Amino acid sequence: MPKTMFHDHNKENRLRRWHKLLVVGAAFVAGAYITSAQSGPSNSVREFRITAQKFEFSPSVIKVKRGDHVRLTVTALDAEHGFKLDGFHIERKVPKGEAVTVDFTADQVGDFSFQCSHFCGMGHKNMKGRLTVE
Repeated sequence: MPKTMFHDHNKENRLRRWHKLLVVGAAFVAGAYITSAQSGPSNSVREFRITAQKFEFSPSVIKVKRGDHVRLTVTALDAEHGFKLDGFHIERKVPKGEAVTVDFTADQVGDFSFQCSHFCGMGHKNMKGRLTVE
């Protein structure tokens, strides 16, 4: 006697529901991931006041997180200096007594040196600092 094949509509419906559930779940997870990646760091600005004086910057070490919006306000106390942060393509003159503001986004991780870019005397080459982006 030949076997009769029955089409199992219940099984097919269950499989369709599982498929829809998986697709909706995957879309939800992907949406949550994209939203968290876009919101990432806050929109607040990390502000630092730096003084430049023969032959040092104070503070000489600055730490921020990747994605931070950074604002450095550099003031030369004794003579004209310069502020150069090669890793972020920043170079500014800092006239004596004036505050010079530099804004940028710390979009790369690492240690980046900054230095005086205007000759200010015999200790000029030692006038350096470090920006650490974690």
